[in-house]
Amino acid sequence: MYNYFAFYKSSVSLQASWYYMRKQNFILLFFLSFAASTSLLQTGCANIGMPTGGPRDSTAPVVVKADPENDATNFTDNRITINFNEYVELKEQQNNIIVSPLQVVNPIITSKLKTITVRFKDTLQENTTYSINFGRAIVDVNEGNPAENYVYTFSTGPVIDTITLTGNVVLAA
Repeated sequence: MYNYFAFYKSSVSLQASWYYMRKQNFILLFFLSFAASTSLLQTGCANIGMPTGGPRDSTAPVVVKADPENDATNFTDNRITINFNEYVELKEQQNNIIVSPLQVVNPIITSKLKTITVRFKDTLQENTTYSINFGRAIVDVNEGNPAENYVYTFSTGPVIDTITLTGNVVLAA
């Protein structure tokens, strides 16, 4: 007759040993993964130092959009916004920016990110052409490259005055 008790006893001992081996493998795997992650954290992934930053920026800021457009006519607003292709700032506004014709109250000219805003505090004259010469005031934030002699022109009338004089010079004797 077959001894069922012996078979049961051997299968229980196999299950117990399998469980023991599985527990051993889990503990070993846990310690190996802990050791590997600790060694990675200690050595680090990056080098300590300054990034190279790429090539030096040598281009001046370029006007992308102006509202209203440059050479606008019939201007009635009191604000002008000029957008550039890179971040800009204003330097030495008092020495570089010329508004013509002169106003009793100077306009407020500010820069924020890629935009320069001109706000007029004085009333603009009718049928007059205005020009704002920024000289070397507009510079990019990173390297300070100036957008040299940028001139924004607009008119409160229907035409832009060309500021030209024509005629004949006659030698009087």
